[in-house]
Amino acid sequence: INAEYGGMEGIDELYNKAEILSNADKTSEHAAVYRSIIEATKKTTPEKKLAAQLVAKYFKQFPEQHDQAVDALIDLCEDPDMPTRVNAIRGCAVAGRESPEVVEKLSDILFQLLQAEEILELDAVKHALESLIRTDVKGTLTSLFNRILEDQSESRDKDIAFLKDKVLPIANELIVPHKEVQEHIFELLKKILIVFEDLKVGEFQVFISLLSSLTIFDGDNVNALFDFLYDVNSNPDKLQYVEKLTVCLTHALPYFQKGASSSKLVNLISKCVFGFDELGESYKHNLLRVFTELSSCAKVDDPSDILTHVYNHINKIVPISDTSSTTAINFSVIECLLYIFHQVAAQDTSLVFKISGLFTPKDKAETDIDDESKKKAEDFKSRLLLLKQKTTNTIEKLSKKLDSLNKQKAEEHQLSAVNVALKTSKNIKLMVENLLKPTPALVTTRALTLSWLSPRDNKRPAEKQISNPRQTKRPKIQPYVPPNRKENRQHNKNPNQRKGVGQLFASRGRGRRNR
Repeated sequence: INAEYGGMEGIDELYNKAEILSNADKTSEHAAVYRSIIEATKKTTPEKKLAAQLVAKYFKQFPEQHDQAVDALIDLCEDPDMPTRVNAIRGCAVAGRESPEVVEKLSDILFQLLQAEEILELDAVKHALESLIRTDVKGTLTSLFNRILEDQSESRDKDIAFLKDKVLPIANELIVPHKEVQEHIFELLKKILIVFEDLKVGEFQVFISLLSSLTIFDGDNVNALFDFLYDVNSNPDKLQYVEKLTVCLTHALPYFQKGASSSKLVNLISKCVFGFDELGESYKHNLLRVFTELSSCAKVDDPSDILTHVYNHINKIVPISDTSSTTAINFSVIECLLYIFHQVAAQDTSLVFKISGLFTPKDKAETDIDDESKKKAEDFKSRLLLLKQKTTNTIEKLSKKLDSLNKQKAEEHQLSAVNVALKTSKNIKLMVENLLKPTPALVTTRALTLSWLSPRDNKRPAEKQISNPRQTKRPKIQPYVPPNRKENRQHNKNPNQRKGVGQLFASRGRGRRNR
Protein backbone atom coordinates (compact mmCIF):
# COMPACT_ATOMS: atom_id res chain seq x y z
CA ILE A 1 0.00 0.00 0.00
CA ASN A 2 1.55 3.32 -1.08
CA ALA A 3 2.12 6.39 1.09
CA GLU A 4 -1.04 8.12 -0.05
CA TYR A 5 -3.21 5.29 1.21
CA GLY A 6 -1.06 4.46 4.25
CA GLY A 7 -0.74 1.15 6.02
CA MET A 8 -3.36 -1.06 7.61
CA GLU A 9 -2.64 -0.01 11.21
CA GLY A 10 -5.13 2.88 11.07
CA ILE A 11 -7.84 0.64 9.62
CA ASP A 12 -7.35 -2.00 12.30
CA GLU A 13 -7.49 0.68 14.97
CA LEU A 14 -10.81 1.99 13.60
CA TYR A 15 -12.30 -1.50 13.59
CA ASN A 16 -11.19 -1.96 17.20
CA LYS A 17 -12.87 1.33 18.18
CA ALA A 18 -16.05 0.33 16.37
CA GLU A 19 -16.03 -2.96 18.30
CA ILE A 20 -15.72 -1.06 21.58
CA LEU A 21 -18.73 1.09 20.75
CA SER A 22 -20.79 -1.86 19.53
CA ASN A 23 -20.13 -3.93 22.66
CA ALA A 24 -20.47 -1.11 25.20
CA ASP A 25 -23.42 -1.24 27.60
CA LYS A 26 -23.42 2.58 27.75
CA THR A 27 -22.06 3.88 24.47
CA SER A 28 -22.17 7.48 25.71
CA GLU A 29 -19.34 6.70 28.17
CA HIS A 30 -16.98 6.29 25.22
CA ALA A 31 -17.15 9.83 23.82
CA ALA A 32 -13.37 9.91 23.44
CA VAL A 33 -13.51 6.84 21.19
CA TYR A 34 -16.12 8.46 18.95
CA ARG A 35 -14.10 11.69 18.89
CA SER A 36 -11.05 9.77 17.66
CA ILE A 37 -13.18 8.25 14.86
CA ILE A 38 -14.16 11.77 13.80
CA GLU A 39 -10.47 12.75 13.79
CA ALA A 40 -9.75 9.81 11.47
CA THR A 41 -11.69 11.59 8.73
CA LYS A 42 -8.58 13.75 8.25
CA LYS A 43 -6.11 10.88 7.86
CA THR A 44 -5.36 8.50 4.97
CA THR A 45 -7.89 7.72 2.23
CA PRO A 46 -8.77 4.20 3.51
CA GLU A 47 -9.26 5.61 7.01
CA LYS A 48 -11.46 8.41 5.67
CA LYS A 49 -13.69 5.95 3.82
CA LEU A 50 -14.17 3.74 6.88
CA ALA A 51 -14.47 6.68 9.27
CA ALA A 52 -17.28 8.16 7.17
CA GLN A 53 -19.31 4.99 7.73
CA LEU A 54 -18.55 4.80 11.45
CA VAL A 55 -19.23 8.48 12.13
CA ALA A 56 -22.70 8.01 10.66
CA LYS A 57 -23.31 4.64 12.32
CA TYR A 58 -22.77 5.91 15.87
CA PHE A 59 -23.96 9.45 15.22
CA LYS A 60 -27.16 9.15 17.26
CA GLN A 61 -25.35 7.97 20.41
CA PHE A 62 -23.26 11.15 20.72
CA PRO A 63 -25.52 14.20 20.35
CA GLU A 64 -23.00 16.47 22.06
CA GLN A 65 -20.59 15.85 19.16
CA HIS A 66 -23.09 16.32 16.33
CA ASP A 67 -21.55 19.58 15.15
CA GLN A 68 -18.08 18.09 14.80
CA ALA A 69 -19.45 14.94 13.17
CA VAL A 70 -21.55 16.89 10.64
CA ASP A 71 -18.58 19.10 9.78
CA ALA A 72 -16.45 16.00 9.26
CA LEU A 73 -19.02 14.44 6.91
CA ILE A 74 -19.33 17.71 4.97
CA ASP A 75 -15.54 17.85 4.57
CA LEU A 76 -15.52 14.30 3.24
CA CYS A 77 -18.30 15.16 0.77
CA GLU A 78 -15.72 17.46 -0.86
CA ASP A 79 -12.82 15.02 -0.70
CA PRO A 80 -10.78 14.59 -3.93
CA ASP A 81 -11.35 10.81 -3.82
CA MET A 82 -14.73 9.92 -5.35
CA PRO A 83 -15.36 6.67 -3.38
CA THR A 84 -14.67 8.61 -0.18
CA ARG A 85 -17.21 11.23 -1.21
CA VAL A 86 -19.80 8.54 -1.94
CA ASN A 87 -19.27 6.99 1.53
CA ALA A 88 -19.67 10.41 3.14
CA ILE A 89 -22.83 11.14 1.13
CA ARG A 90 -24.36 7.86 2.23
CA GLY A 91 -23.24 8.70 5.77
CA CYS A 92 -25.17 11.97 5.59
CA ALA A 93 -28.35 10.02 4.84
CA VAL A 94 -27.78 7.72 7.81
CA ALA A 95 -26.97 10.59 10.19
CA GLY A 96 -30.03 12.54 9.09
CA ARG A 97 -32.28 9.55 9.44
CA GLU A 98 -31.02 8.95 12.99
CA SER A 99 -31.17 12.63 14.05
CA PRO A 100 -33.71 14.77 12.15
CA GLU A 101 -32.47 17.99 13.76
CA VAL A 102 -29.40 17.97 11.46
CA VAL A 103 -31.34 17.24 8.25
CA GLU A 104 -31.53 20.83 7.03
CA LYS A 105 -27.78 21.36 7.39
CA LEU A 106 -26.91 18.07 5.72
CA SER A 107 -29.41 18.55 2.91
CA ASP A 108 -27.87 21.94 2.19
CA ILE A 109 -24.52 20.42 1.25
CA LEU A 110 -26.19 17.53 -0.60
CA PHE A 111 -28.18 19.91 -2.80
CA GLN A 112 -24.88 21.54 -3.75
CA LEU A 113 -23.63 18.11 -4.76
CA LEU A 114 -26.38 17.76 -7.38
CA GLN A 115 -23.81 19.36 -9.66
CA ALA A 116 -21.70 16.20 -9.50
CA GLU A 117 -20.89 14.66 -12.86
CA GLU A 118 -19.93 11.16 -11.76
CA ILE A 119 -23.00 8.94 -12.17
CA LEU A 120 -22.30 6.83 -9.05
CA GLU A 121 -21.83 9.96 -6.96
CA LEU A 122 -24.91 11.72 -8.35
CA ASP A 123 -27.05 8.64 -7.70
CA ALA A 124 -25.79 8.55 -4.11
CA VAL A 125 -26.67 12.22 -3.67
CA LYS A 126 -30.21 11.76 -4.98
CA HIS A 127 -30.84 8.68 -2.84
CA ALA A 128 -29.49 10.48 0.23
CA LEU A 129 -31.75 13.48 -0.40
CA GLU A 130 -34.77 11.24 -0.90
CA SER A 131 -34.01 9.63 2.45
CA LEU A 132 -33.70 13.03 4.15
CA ILE A 133 -36.98 14.22 2.60
CA ARG A 134 -38.77 11.24 4.14
CA THR A 135 -37.12 11.99 7.47
CA ASP A 136 -37.87 15.74 7.53
CA VAL A 137 -39.70 17.02 4.46
CA LYS A 138 -40.05 20.54 5.87
CA GLY A 139 -36.35 20.95 6.67
CA THR A 140 -35.15 19.42 3.42
CA LEU A 141 -37.44 21.49 1.22
CA THR A 142 -36.59 24.64 3.20
CA SER A 143 -32.95 24.03 2.33
CA LEU A 144 -33.85 23.41 -1.33
CA PHE A 145 -35.98 26.55 -1.66
CA ASN A 146 -33.38 28.68 0.09
CA ARG A 147 -30.81 27.50 -2.42
CA ILE A 148 -33.11 28.37 -5.30
CA LEU A 149 -33.65 31.81 -3.78
CA GLU A 150 -29.90 32.36 -3.89
CA ASP A 151 -30.40 32.45 -7.67
CA GLN A 152 -27.21 30.67 -8.67
CA SER A 153 -28.03 29.99 -12.28
CA GLU A 154 -25.54 27.13 -12.55
CA SER A 155 -27.33 25.17 -9.83
CA ARG A 156 -30.94 26.37 -10.08
CA ASP A 157 -31.73 24.17 -13.07
CA LYS A 158 -30.66 21.01 -11.24
CA ASP A 159 -32.41 22.04 -8.04
CA ILE A 160 -35.68 22.56 -9.90
CA ALA A 161 -35.19 19.31 -11.83
CA PHE A 162 -34.86 17.48 -8.50
CA LEU A 163 -38.03 19.16 -7.27
CA LYS A 164 -39.85 18.00 -10.39
CA ASP A 165 -38.52 14.44 -10.56
CA LYS A 166 -38.23 13.51 -6.88
CA VAL A 167 -40.53 15.76 -4.85
CA LEU A 168 -43.66 16.23 -6.97
CA PRO A 169 -44.33 12.46 -7.33
CA ILE A 170 -44.39 12.03 -3.53
CA ALA A 171 -46.05 15.34 -2.57
CA ASN A 172 -49.40 13.67 -1.81
CA GLU A 173 -47.67 11.18 0.46
CA LEU A 174 -45.28 13.46 2.39
CA ILE A 175 -46.59 17.02 2.15
CA VAL A 176 -50.38 16.84 1.91
CA PRO A 177 -50.98 14.96 5.21
CA HIS A 178 -49.35 17.80 7.21
CA LYS A 179 -51.12 21.16 7.21
CA GLU A 180 -48.17 22.92 8.85
CA VAL A 181 -45.82 21.68 6.12
CA GLN A 182 -48.27 22.76 3.39
CA GLU A 183 -48.53 26.27 4.82
CA HIS A 184 -44.74 26.46 5.05
CA ILE A 185 -44.35 25.29 1.45
CA PHE A 186 -46.92 27.88 0.32
CA GLU A 187 -44.89 30.66 1.96
CA LEU A 188 -41.70 29.41 0.28
CA LEU A 189 -43.45 29.21 -3.09
CA LYS A 190 -44.73 32.77 -2.72
CA LYS A 191 -41.18 34.01 -2.17
CA ILE A 192 -39.83 32.24 -5.23
CA LEU A 193 -42.63 33.04 -7.69
CA ILE A 194 -42.78 36.71 -6.74
CA VAL A 195 -38.99 37.25 -6.54
CA PHE A 196 -38.11 35.50 -9.80
CA GLU A 197 -39.85 37.17 -12.73
CA ASP A 198 -37.39 35.53 -15.12
CA LEU A 199 -38.44 31.93 -14.46
CA LYS A 200 -38.81 29.91 -17.62
CA VAL A 201 -42.29 28.57 -18.31
CA GLY A 202 -41.13 25.01 -17.58
CA GLU A 203 -39.67 26.06 -14.22
CA PHE A 204 -42.80 28.06 -13.43
CA GLN A 205 -44.91 24.99 -14.23
CA VAL A 206 -43.02 22.92 -11.65
CA PHE A 207 -43.69 25.39 -8.84
CA ILE A 208 -47.35 25.85 -9.78
CA SER A 209 -47.78 22.06 -9.94
CA LEU A 210 -46.44 21.79 -6.39
CA LEU A 211 -48.75 24.61 -5.36
CA SER A 212 -51.77 22.87 -6.87
CA SER A 213 -50.97 19.68 -4.94
CA LEU A 214 -51.62 21.48 -1.65
CA THR A 215 -55.00 20.89 -0.06
CA ILE A 216 -55.06 23.86 2.33
CA PHE A 217 -57.10 25.92 -0.14
CA ASP A 218 -60.50 24.79 1.10
CA GLY A 219 -63.54 27.03 1.55
CA ASP A 220 -62.61 30.67 2.05
CA ASN A 221 -58.90 29.83 2.05
CA VAL A 222 -58.98 29.55 -1.73
CA ASN A 223 -59.00 33.36 -1.85
CA ALA A 224 -55.42 33.29 -0.60
CA LEU A 225 -54.51 31.21 -3.64
CA PHE A 226 -56.36 33.51 -6.05
CA ASP A 227 -54.80 36.63 -4.50
CA PHE A 228 -51.38 35.05 -4.85
CA LEU A 229 -51.96 34.08 -8.48
CA TYR A 230 -53.08 37.64 -9.14
CA ASP A 231 -49.90 39.06 -7.56
CA VAL A 232 -47.69 36.71 -9.58
CA ASN A 233 -49.34 37.77 -12.84
CA SER A 234 -50.15 41.41 -12.10
CA ASN A 235 -48.32 42.75 -15.16
CA PRO A 236 -50.09 41.21 -18.18
CA ASP A 237 -48.76 43.88 -20.54
CA LYS A 238 -45.61 41.83 -21.00
CA LEU A 239 -45.97 38.99 -23.49
CA GLN A 240 -43.72 36.64 -21.51
CA TYR A 241 -46.35 36.53 -18.77
CA VAL A 242 -49.04 35.11 -21.05
CA GLU A 243 -47.75 31.54 -20.89
CA LYS A 244 -47.25 31.74 -17.13
CA LEU A 245 -50.74 33.11 -16.66
CA THR A 246 -52.07 30.22 -18.74
CA VAL A 247 -50.27 27.75 -16.46
CA CYS A 248 -51.74 29.43 -13.37
CA LEU A 249 -55.26 29.40 -14.74
CA THR A 250 -55.06 25.79 -15.85
CA HIS A 251 -54.35 24.84 -12.23
CA ALA A 252 -56.84 27.35 -10.78
CA LEU A 253 -59.69 26.39 -13.12
CA PRO A 254 -60.90 23.37 -11.09
CA TYR A 255 -61.32 25.63 -8.05
CA PHE A 256 -63.54 27.92 -10.11
CA GLN A 257 -65.48 24.88 -11.29
CA LYS A 258 -66.03 23.91 -7.66
CA GLY A 259 -67.67 27.25 -6.96
CA ALA A 260 -64.81 29.59 -6.01
CA SER A 261 -64.44 32.96 -7.66
CA SER A 262 -62.08 35.93 -7.87
CA SER A 263 -63.29 38.94 -9.79
CA LYS A 264 -59.92 40.67 -9.90
CA LEU A 265 -58.25 37.54 -11.27
CA VAL A 266 -60.99 37.19 -13.90
CA ASN A 267 -60.59 40.86 -14.84
CA LEU A 268 -56.83 40.38 -15.12
CA ILE A 269 -57.35 37.44 -17.48
CA SER A 270 -59.82 39.42 -19.55
CA LYS A 271 -57.34 42.27 -19.84
CA CYS A 272 -54.64 39.88 -20.98
CA VAL A 273 -56.87 37.93 -23.39
CA PHE A 274 -58.28 40.99 -25.10
CA GLY A 275 -55.34 43.33 -24.56
CA PHE A 276 -53.40 42.17 -27.62
CA ASP A 277 -54.30 42.63 -31.25
CA GLU A 278 -53.59 39.11 -32.46
CA LEU A 279 -55.76 36.50 -30.78
CA GLY A 280 -54.67 33.76 -33.14
CA GLU A 281 -51.11 33.44 -31.86
CA SER A 282 -50.54 30.09 -30.22
CA TYR A 283 -49.53 31.40 -26.81
CA LYS A 284 -52.55 33.67 -26.84
CA HIS A 285 -54.94 30.98 -28.05
CA ASN A 286 -54.07 28.67 -25.15
CA LEU A 287 -54.94 31.43 -22.68
CA LEU A 288 -58.17 32.16 -24.56
CA ARG A 289 -59.20 28.50 -24.29
CA VAL A 290 -58.65 28.49 -20.52
CA PHE A 291 -60.63 31.72 -20.22
CA THR A 292 -63.37 30.11 -22.30
CA GLU A 293 -63.68 27.25 -19.82
CA LEU A 294 -63.57 29.74 -16.98
CA SER A 295 -66.47 31.74 -18.42
CA SER A 296 -68.97 29.00 -17.59
CA CYS A 297 -68.23 29.01 -13.87
CA ALA A 298 -66.62 32.32 -12.86
CA LYS A 299 -68.71 35.18 -11.58
CA VAL A 300 -67.96 38.45 -13.35
CA ASP A 301 -68.43 41.78 -11.58
CA ASP A 302 -68.74 43.69 -14.84
CA PRO A 303 -70.01 41.37 -17.61
CA SER A 304 -70.53 44.41 -19.84
CA ASP A 305 -66.78 44.87 -20.29
CA ILE A 306 -66.18 41.25 -21.33
CA LEU A 307 -69.25 41.13 -23.60
CA THR A 308 -68.12 44.32 -25.34
CA HIS A 309 -64.65 42.88 -25.93
CA VAL A 310 -66.08 39.62 -27.29
CA TYR A 311 -68.61 41.41 -29.49
CA ASN A 312 -65.91 43.69 -30.96
CA HIS A 313 -63.56 40.77 -31.64
CA ILE A 314 -66.26 38.78 -33.40
CA ASN A 315 -67.04 41.79 -35.57
CA LYS A 316 -63.35 42.17 -36.30
CA ILE A 317 -62.89 38.55 -37.37
CA VAL A 318 -66.19 37.94 -39.19
CA PRO A 319 -67.14 40.30 -42.06
CA ILE A 320 -70.74 41.37 -42.73
CA SER A 321 -70.60 39.79 -46.18
CA ASP A 322 -68.12 37.75 -48.16
CA THR A 323 -68.58 38.23 -51.88
CA SER A 324 -65.33 36.45 -52.74
CA SER A 325 -66.00 33.45 -50.44
CA THR A 326 -62.26 33.32 -49.70
CA THR A 327 -62.16 35.02 -46.30
CA ALA A 328 -60.34 32.77 -43.82
CA ILE A 329 -61.94 32.79 -40.39
CA ASN A 330 -60.17 31.25 -37.42
CA PHE A 331 -62.90 28.88 -36.26
CA SER A 332 -60.96 27.89 -33.12
CA VAL A 333 -60.99 31.49 -31.91
CA ILE A 334 -64.62 32.04 -32.97
CA GLU A 335 -65.70 28.96 -31.00
CA CYS A 336 -64.09 30.45 -27.88
CA LEU A 337 -65.54 33.92 -28.40
CA LEU A 338 -69.08 32.67 -29.03
CA TYR A 339 -68.95 30.37 -26.01
CA ILE A 340 -67.78 33.22 -23.76
CA PHE A 341 -70.54 35.39 -25.23
CA HIS A 342 -73.20 32.79 -24.41
CA GLN A 343 -71.93 32.11 -20.87
CA VAL A 344 -71.37 35.73 -19.79
CA ALA A 345 -74.60 36.90 -21.46
CA ALA A 346 -76.52 34.52 -19.21
CA GLN A 347 -75.64 36.76 -16.27
CA ASP A 348 -77.52 39.74 -17.73
CA THR A 349 -79.20 39.58 -21.17
CA SER A 350 -80.15 43.27 -20.93
CA LEU A 351 -76.47 44.06 -21.44
CA VAL A 352 -76.47 41.98 -24.62
CA PHE A 353 -79.24 44.17 -26.02
CA LYS A 354 -77.29 47.34 -25.29
CA ILE A 355 -74.13 45.95 -26.90
CA SER A 356 -75.43 43.96 -29.89
CA GLY A 357 -79.15 44.72 -30.26
CA LEU A 358 -80.06 41.07 -29.60
CA PHE A 359 -82.27 39.89 -26.73
CA THR A 360 -84.88 42.62 -26.77
CA PRO A 361 -86.18 43.17 -23.23
CA LYS A 362 -89.65 41.69 -22.65
CA ASP A 363 -91.00 45.04 -21.49
CA LYS A 364 -89.84 46.83 -24.65
CA ALA A 365 -92.17 46.91 -27.65
CA GLU A 366 -90.81 46.68 -31.20
CA THR A 367 -91.80 50.29 -31.84
CA ASP A 368 -89.78 51.41 -28.82
CA ILE A 369 -86.48 50.03 -30.12
CA ASP A 370 -84.18 52.83 -31.23
CA ASP A 371 -82.57 52.89 -34.68
CA GLU A 372 -79.06 52.35 -33.30
CA SER A 373 -80.08 49.11 -31.58
CA LYS A 374 -81.83 47.92 -34.74
CA LYS A 375 -78.72 48.70 -36.79
CA LYS A 376 -76.52 46.79 -34.33
CA ALA A 377 -78.81 43.76 -34.42
CA GLU A 378 -78.98 43.77 -38.21
CA ASP A 379 -75.21 44.10 -38.49
CA PHE A 380 -74.52 41.31 -35.97
CA LYS A 381 -77.08 38.97 -37.51
CA SER A 382 -75.46 39.47 -40.93
CA ARG A 383 -72.15 38.30 -39.53
CA LEU A 384 -73.81 35.37 -37.77
CA LEU A 385 -75.56 34.36 -40.99
CA LEU A 386 -72.21 34.36 -42.78
CA LEU A 387 -70.77 32.18 -40.01
CA LYS A 388 -73.69 29.78 -40.32
CA GLN A 389 -73.15 29.51 -44.06
CA LYS A 390 -69.44 28.90 -43.70
CA THR A 391 -69.83 26.35 -40.93
CA THR A 392 -72.52 24.48 -42.88
CA ASN A 393 -70.21 24.26 -45.91
CA THR A 394 -67.26 23.29 -43.75
CA ILE A 395 -69.20 20.56 -41.94
CA GLU A 396 -70.19 19.05 -45.27
CA LYS A 397 -66.61 19.05 -46.55
CA LEU A 398 -65.17 17.66 -43.31
CA SER A 399 -67.79 14.91 -43.12
CA LYS A 400 -66.84 13.74 -46.61
CA LYS A 401 -63.17 13.94 -45.73
CA LEU A 402 -63.72 11.89 -42.57
CA ASP A 403 -65.56 9.21 -44.53
CA SER A 404 -62.71 9.09 -47.01
CA LEU A 405 -60.09 8.78 -44.28
CA ASN A 406 -62.03 6.01 -42.59
CA LYS A 407 -62.20 4.08 -45.85
CA GLN A 408 -58.45 4.57 -46.30
CA LYS A 409 -57.85 3.43 -42.71
CA ALA A 410 -55.91 6.60 -42.08
CA GLU A 411 -53.67 7.11 -39.07
CA GLU A 412 -55.18 8.15 -35.76
CA HIS A 413 -53.70 11.66 -35.76
CA GLN A 414 -55.30 12.36 -39.15
CA LEU A 415 -58.72 11.21 -37.97
CA SER A 416 -58.36 13.12 -34.72
CA ALA A 417 -57.53 16.40 -36.48
CA VAL A 418 -60.59 16.15 -38.72
CA ASN A 419 -62.85 15.13 -35.83
CA VAL A 420 -61.77 18.14 -33.78
CA ALA A 421 -62.30 20.46 -36.75
CA LEU A 422 -65.73 18.94 -37.31
CA LYS A 423 -66.64 19.32 -33.66
CA THR A 424 -65.47 22.95 -33.70
CA SER A 425 -67.63 23.73 -36.74
CA LYS A 426 -70.71 22.04 -35.25
CA ASN A 427 -70.29 23.94 -32.00
CA ILE A 428 -70.14 27.26 -33.82
CA LYS A 429 -73.19 26.41 -35.90
CA LEU A 430 -75.19 25.46 -32.81
CA MET A 431 -74.31 28.69 -30.98
CA VAL A 432 -75.00 30.82 -34.07
CA GLU A 433 -78.37 29.18 -34.76
CA ASN A 434 -79.45 29.82 -31.17
CA LEU A 435 -78.64 33.53 -31.53
CA LEU A 436 -80.47 33.73 -34.87
CA LYS A 437 -83.75 32.34 -33.53
CA PRO A 438 -86.75 34.74 -33.53
CA THR A 439 -86.35 34.68 -29.77
CA PRO A 440 -82.56 34.30 -29.24
CA ALA A 441 -81.47 31.60 -26.82
CA LEU A 442 -78.25 30.88 -24.96
CA VAL A 443 -76.41 27.57 -25.13
CA THR A 444 -75.84 25.86 -21.79
CA THR A 445 -72.82 23.83 -20.77
CA ARG A 446 -74.94 20.67 -20.91
CA ALA A 447 -75.87 21.27 -24.54
CA LEU A 448 -72.36 21.83 -25.86
CA THR A 449 -68.94 20.33 -25.26
CA LEU A 450 -65.98 22.45 -26.25
CA SER A 451 -63.99 20.90 -29.07
CA TRP A 452 -60.81 20.33 -27.04
CA LEU A 453 -62.59 18.70 -24.09
CA SER A 454 -64.27 15.38 -23.56
CA PRO A 455 -67.96 15.45 -22.53
CA ARG A 456 -66.93 14.39 -19.03
CA ASP A 457 -64.47 17.31 -18.67
CA ASN A 458 -67.01 19.83 -19.92
CA LYS A 459 -69.59 19.17 -17.17
CA ARG A 460 -69.61 21.78 -14.48
CA PRO A 461 -69.21 20.05 -11.08
CA ALA A 462 -71.88 20.55 -8.45
CA GLU A 463 -71.16 23.56 -6.29
CA LYS A 464 -70.11 21.84 -3.12
CA GLN A 465 -67.46 22.77 -0.62
CA ILE A 466 -64.28 23.68 -2.41
CA SER A 467 -61.58 21.06 -2.23
CA ASN A 468 -58.38 20.37 -4.08
CA PRO A 469 -59.47 18.85 -7.41
CA ARG A 470 -57.57 16.52 -9.65
CA GLN A 471 -56.09 18.33 -12.58
CA THR A 472 -57.36 17.54 -16.06
CA LYS A 473 -54.81 17.21 -18.82
CA ARG A 474 -55.94 18.82 -22.02
CA PRO A 475 -54.34 18.05 -25.38
CA LYS A 476 -52.62 20.84 -27.22
CA ILE A 477 -54.64 21.45 -30.37
CA GLN A 478 -53.60 23.84 -33.10
CA PRO A 479 -56.15 26.55 -33.96
CA TYR A 480 -58.38 25.41 -36.81
CA VAL A 481 -59.01 27.64 -39.81
CA PRO A 482 -61.65 26.21 -42.21
CA PRO A 483 -60.67 25.65 -45.84
CA ASN A 484 -61.61 28.13 -48.56
CA ARG A 485 -62.10 27.49 -52.28
CA LYS A 486 -58.42 27.99 -52.99
CA GLU A 487 -57.22 25.55 -50.36
CA ASN A 488 -54.58 22.97 -51.10
CA ARG A 489 -56.49 19.75 -50.49
CA GLN A 490 -53.43 17.59 -49.98
CA HIS A 491 -53.24 16.31 -46.42
CA ASN A 492 -49.69 16.40 -45.07
CA LYS A 493 -48.69 13.73 -42.64
CA ASN A 494 -47.23 14.80 -39.35
CA PRO A 495 -43.43 14.04 -39.26
CA ASN A 496 -43.21 12.38 -36.91
CA GLN A 497 -12.37 15.03 -18.84
CA ARG A 498 -15.11 15.25 -16.32
CA LYS A 499 -15.08 17.17 -13.10
CA GLY A 500 -15.66 15.54 -9.73
CA VAL A 501 -17.28 17.38 -6.88
CA GLY A 502 -13.95 17.89 -5.17
CA GLN A 503 -12.92 20.06 -8.12
CA LEU A 504 -16.32 21.70 -8.38
CA PHE A 505 -16.08 22.99 -4.84
CA ALA A 506 -12.38 23.77 -4.87
CA SER A 507 -13.00 27.48 -5.48
CA ARG A 508 -16.18 27.75 -3.45
CA GLY A 509 -15.11 26.46 -0.06
CA ARG A 510 -17.27 24.18 1.97
CA GLY A 511 -20.49 25.98 1.18
CA ARG A 512 -21.89 25.65 4.68
CA ARG A 513 -24.51 27.92 6.14
CA ASN A 514 -24.87 28.99 9.71
CA ARG A 515 -28.26 27.77 10.77
